[in-house]
Amino acid sequence: MADDVIRIVELPLSDNGDSPKDESPIEVPMVEEPVLETPTEDAPASQTLDFSKYENYAEHEPEPESEETPELPVPAKEKLEKKHKKSKRPKEEKKKSQKYALPLGIIVILFSVIGFVFAVYHAITGFAALLDNSDAEKEKYQKMLVPVVMNDINEFDDVTKADMAQLIEASIWSIIKSDVETDKYEMDGDNLLFPAADVETAFTSLFGTDVEIQHQTVFTTAFEFEYDSEKKVYKVPITGVDPTYTPRVLDISEKSNTVILTVAYLSGGDWTQSANGDLVPPSPSKYVKVTLRKKDKSYYISAIQATDAP
Repeated sequence: MADDVIRIVELPLSDNGDSPKDESPIEVPMVEEPVLETPTEDAPASQTLDFSKYENYAEHEPEPESEETPELPVPAKEKLEKKHKKSKRPKEEKKKSQKYALPLGIIVILFSVIGFVFAVYHAITGFAALLDNSDAEKEKYQKMLVPVVMNDINEFDDVTKADMAQLIEASIWSIIKSDVETDKYEMDGDNLLFPAADVETAFTSLFGTDVEIQHQTVFTTAFEFEYDSEKKVYKVPITGVDPTYTPRVLDISEKSNTVILTVAYLSGGDWTQSANGDLVPPSPSKYVKVTLRKKDKSYYISAIQATDAP
């Protein structure tokens, strides 16, 4: 390509313009773009462009500067790492504390609310119990007093001064009212034989151990409970008896180891029946205050005293 030329033939005109003077061609070199060729022996070095220094240019393209921190000497590096750890720990601890602070706060608030609700609930129920007492507790004491009230035993300020025959009568009725099975006791004609030991147990349950039982025959307006000292049994007739009174506990007051009951005596023969069949109690005939004292895990009757209507 370097030897190629464009031949331009110029025909000079004659003096009169009809014919050329000289027919020899004039050669004009053709300008072309440089060609990247390896120089040959025939071509002079001055006519060849040397691009050898640009060969594999992409492979020797300068690499971008690294953003990594230059390697520090070991002592300086260790100090920097320690400093970095120290500065990082408070942030991590702060994040952890913030992470658990919210749930812990919610739990504390929740338990505070629950505690407050339970405190209010128990305060209300406790206050209601003081004002109205529970029906179940009243029924428990009423059942205990049935054999004592039914035959209207005399009042006493201290159980040691009470009528012994009346205390024994109440103890025998306590056994009868306990829905005892008749097969448990022997029969003597029309009488059940209650062992003296069973009467003693009922006596202690009602009146405690402040007074000791003195076994004896008990006479009532309707019949008698004969005591057989040889066999150590009480002969209890099989018969029905209408109670003189029925107890109704109106109020319960607790003080230390003492329980004070306000009890209404309802006449046993004055109950009526409503149109729908419910029993209608009569108006109370009288009121008494029954004092119970605690012994071990149970209570016993310590006093029965007359009182006014609540």
